[in-house]
Amino acid sequence: MRAMQYVLLGLVASSAAAQAQNTSNVTVYGIVDTNLQFANGGGKIGNQNSLQSGSLSQSRLGFMGNEDLGGGLKAVFSIENGFNVDSGVAAQGGLLFGRHAYVGLASDAVGTLTLGRQYMPLHLLHVKFTTHQVGFADATASFIPQIDDVRFDNSIRYVSPSYNGVTANVFYALGENVTVPSAAAPDKRYGDVFNVQLNLERGQLLAALSYADKKKAPSIPGNHTKYAAGSVAYDFGAVKPYAIYETVRNDTATAATPDFNFWSLELEVPFGQGKWKASYGNLKNRTVANADAKSYGLLYEYLFSKRSSVYGGYSRVSNEGAAAYGVGSANGVAVVADGVGASPHAVAIGVRTKF
Repeated sequence: MRAMQYVLLGLVASSAAAQAQNTSNVTVYGIVDTNLQFANGGGKIGNQNSLQSGSLSQSRLGFMGNEDLGGGLKAVFSIENGFNVDSGVAAQGGLLFGRHAYVGLASDAVGTLTLGRQYMPLHLLHVKFTTHQVGFADATASFIPQIDDVRFDNSIRYVSPSYNGVTANVFYALGENVTVPSAAAPDKRYGDVFNVQLNLERGQLLAALSYADKKKAPSIPGNHTKYAAGSVAYDFGAVKPYAIYETVRNDTATAATPDFNFWSLELEVPFGQGKWKASYGNLKNRTVANADAKSYGLLYEYLFSKRSSVYGGYSRVSNEGAAAYGVGSANGVAVVADGVGASPHAVAIGVRTKF
């Protein structure tokens, strides 16, 4: 937290020196994505045909803006609602701005500090190093929250300026715990999450290193879950490969808080007026025997324009006898496994437009 304090002091100093210019702007944006899904849970239930929302990208409506305060300083904000096209119901448990909601200050010289409900940098690593941002047929989509917790309330995030293509991300979420392990003697650090990440963007090369520490296992309040991930991608023109390797370790590994190793390889290949996207993911449970899983995906997206496309793809998860992972999508679990050892799979045909 001391580093956050120094950043905040720098931004306050910049603010004191700035002359307000009354220059501001607000952007309204969004995505609408829906598809027909032909699925099977891999067991006795059989085929499950449905209309789904948000397979490649969760449907959303957002507002973002900034005000130029002068001296290279801006006030910034972004609020984003997730919703389901098939039913009109709000996503993220019905939260008004469940995808994210934050406000902060951005300085060209010091960096950007934001506060609110935000994505942890580790999740943004998974978004950046998959072919369609942790969507249907992406290797990572079936293994969340095992490999990351996506977003947190009460969070503080700092992003540094770019130095030769390298940026630093520092993230801290306050658990604000008053009940665990008991209301009489709560652990003030329970629920806290820390995440630091370095991102590299240099020409066609992308890379990232991330470390996170989470104290959020109610069955073992003192347990820390530690995540370490590395990723790389390179655009060769004819093909763009993405690779991720990640470990998840606990102070006390149990069936409820297992250790994992995960790796994925994804490929994006331009073809005609669109792109082929292929993925493979491997999740190894180091604590529970016979509980590993593999994910496979293949999808083609045809681009009518930069904003609108149609897509069709196939995704499958092969579970070992003690595993029950479902087929994932940008909207969460798209197909639930019909019990442990079942291997669910699905075909999705959909349309997506951005505005």
